[in-house]
Amino acid sequence: MVAVKTLFDLNISSILKEILSIYDLSHGVPSPQTIDGHYNQMHEVLKLLIQLLPVVSRNQEVPLATEKEAFLVTHPDLVEKFGNDLLHVLIQVVDSGVDLYICYGCLSVVDKLLYYSNSYMLLDLLKSTNISRGHNLEFLILNYTFFYQISLQF
Repeated sequence: MVAVKTLFDLNISSILKEILSIYDLSHGVPSPQTIDGHYNQMHEVLKLLIQLLPVVSRNQEVPLATEKEAFLVTHPDLVEKFGNDLLHVLIQVVDSGVDLYICYGCLSVVDKLLYYSNSYMLLDLLKSTNISRGHNLEFLILNYTFFYQISLQF
């Protein structure tokens, strides 16, 4: 758990955002920078992102039990920073037509991120994320998650 706290304190989301941004999103293929092994780095970044955010428990009756969950609940500012840094680039990667493994990894991180965000954070993420006609996926994910979070509050 100390490692998770330390990584959040070191602003890991900004660092990982930069690594994911190396991917040439306009063509859905690795840029020349990623051909010589950095493509595998994307897989490792996604594995780290998935590990940083705890497993999502969709059952409301189960209390947040793990240390990571408790840490994120008590530090919503870190969840918000994480989302502001990574949501847009994760959606761009998915939109770019990457392979299934990377797409699934990105969507898993988006799912966890949005699950641990409160409704106010979701509104801020929606406002700060550039939504255009080409980002139908982004729109659907944010709307679905926003309404899901609202339904949990009632």
